[in-house]
Amino acid sequence: MPNDTTLVIAPATIADIEAIARIHAASWKTTYRGSLRDDFLDGDIETDKRQHWTKRLTQPPANQTLLLARQNGVLMGFACLLAHHSDQWGHLLDAIHLDPNAKRQGIGSRLFAEIITRARAIAPDAGLHLYVNQSNHGACRFYDARGGRIVDHFDWHAPDGSTVPRHIYAWRAAELN
Repeated sequence: MPNDTTLVIAPATIADIEAIARIHAASWKTTYRGSLRDDFLDGDIETDKRQHWTKRLTQPPANQTLLLARQNGVLMGFACLLAHHSDQWGHLLDAIHLDPNAKRQGIGSRLFAEIITRARAIAPDAGLHLYVNQSNHGACRFYDARGGRIVDHFDWHAPDGSTVPRHIYAWRAAELN
């Protein structure tokens, strides 16, 4: 686990777009290998992610909270919350991605805990949900260990043209600790 004095979690700014896109692309290239086509993952995902996060940071949805985790000043990961996303499930953890070399160091746990803190501050009676590829066993174990329940499934029409089975994980407000 990282030394808490060196891990800083703070809101993202426009100046962070390049670093966020780099982490997002690297995360997809490793985590989604086997779920998405190799030729897609080996392509220029970073440009797509840069465009995505440029829009999300220059024209942010009013309900968006985008947090970064930096260790010794280096971006290690990020998480994005969309508050009040669903009447049924509450807030949406829209993204949580780490630098592939930063996994299993407690950084994802810290980001997840901070997202819950922010979600509870926005609406303490709302739950939280997220979508995860069924084949992403590491992420499923992460959410299982944090009390998440699989409440539904759907097929994601991924940007590579494939169809990827996904779980919906959810926590009721009282389960968010």
